[in-house]
Amino acid sequence: AITSMQVSAASLFELPFYNPSASGARIACPTMIVAATHDNICPHQVAVELQKLSSQVQLVTVATCEFPIATAAFHSRFLLMFRGPVAHFELYGHKESVDAMTSFLAKYAPLV
Repeated sequence: AITSMQVSAASLFELPFYNPSASGARIACPTMIVAATHDNICPHQVAVELQKLSSQVQLVTVATCEFPIATAAFHSRFLLMFRGPVAHFELYGHKESVDAMTSFLAKYAPLV
């Protein structure tokens, strides 16, 4: 049995040929894509092209991020911040992307 953190080996043969734009025009329900401008795994341009294919696609682009990378080392007297372009993994937990997803879900899948 495959768990949530596993994929079948056969899926690796399909991945290079996966093209979300091939069926993008058939997207019929509200869909949100959160894309990073410097994503080398899921290129931003692909998200832009997908948005152009369907009026149902809402694209949120995240360009820069800022987060602390060292505090305890300086006994909280200094806060060393990273600020730079957003890549694939910086989107996770990024305030702008989380706020966009929360807003999207509240609009299209509200809790009762």
